Amino acid sequence: MVLLAWLLGIAIAIVMIAIFVVFLNRFYRKSTRDVALARTGFGGQKIVLSGGCLALPFLHKVDEINMRTNRMEVKRTGEKSLITADRILIDLEAEFVIPAFNNRPTCHPERSEGSAFRYFRRRQEQILRLVAPQNDISK
Repeated sequence: MVLLAWLLGIAIAIVMIAIFVVFLNRFYRKSTRDVALARTGFGGQKIVLSGGCLALPFLHKVDEINMRTNRMEVKRTGEKSLITADRILIDLEAEFVIPAFNNRPTCHPERSEGSAFRYFRRRQEQILRLVAPQNDISK
């Protein structure tokens, strides 16, 4: 009878450990080197740059934040050419490198990646339009 109680206790412990492992496998999210996690919901906002977090779908929302360096090309050719200080039209191709910063205030999961790229592209074109008239080709 004592042996049966021990076997039943061991079986229950094995089943509980298996359930715990399945639970962690399903609801534990890990960040990688290239992707940070932003967990919002119950308990406030938490940004995970390295490590992981427990995210229950009925309590939390997890967003992935791209932490790679992104390259963006801006081309101003044809009708969109730029005018220099000596009034010459130039075709311009520029490549900008946008780093992902590893500090918490720059991580905004509510801003979509597409809108951020549209903002940067618009801003870079404004900068090129401001700088081109100040320079001439002869320099």
